[in-house]
Amino acid sequence: MTRSAAVYLRVSSAGQAEDGAYGLAAQESACQGYAARAGLEVQQVYRDVITGTREQRQAFQQLLSDAGRYQSVIVSSLDRLARTVPIAYGLAGALAEAGLELHSTLEGPVSFEDDSNSLMFGISAVLFDAERRKITRRVMGGKLAKVRAGKPLNKLRAYGWKNDQVEPTEAAWVQ
Repeated sequence: MTRSAAVYLRVSSAGQAEDGAYGLAAQESACQGYAARAGLEVQQVYRDVITGTREQRQAFQQLLSDAGRYQSVIVSSLDRLARTVPIAYGLAGALAEAGLELHSTLEGPVSFEDDSNSLMFGISAVLFDAERRKITRRVMGGKLAKVRAGKPLNKLRAYGWKNDQVEPTEAAWVQ
């Protein structure tokens, strides 16, 4: 007997949504494959384009509102649920309170009744949080290096400036 499921997908930005390896389509494909192997029938797919550090998410809130229609929720990886420890536990708790089982295509079913499963979830949440902080430091370091080198953070679209370089003829007019 198949059990009903919802799929929850999340990326941080619109650019990531289209990414072939990790974007929404890739996540959905992984979730659909997992559902077929686990005997789950996907009823609805919910998509959020929002950072994993935010708890209030439109599609996730809709999923909770529709919770009576499903028995399970599938994510492609637990880091798609959240990127901070408190939010990971908060969202997983909200799913549990709604009576929904949590499944991950990478980690399998997540049960907080099982000590080893609960420990795995906690360790994963800590690792995802650490990875997020590492990415943030790397991005901010790159931005700081650009500023220190006298380069703009974003491409300038102004008279006297082309391809991130001063255009001497036009710049003379500006000066």
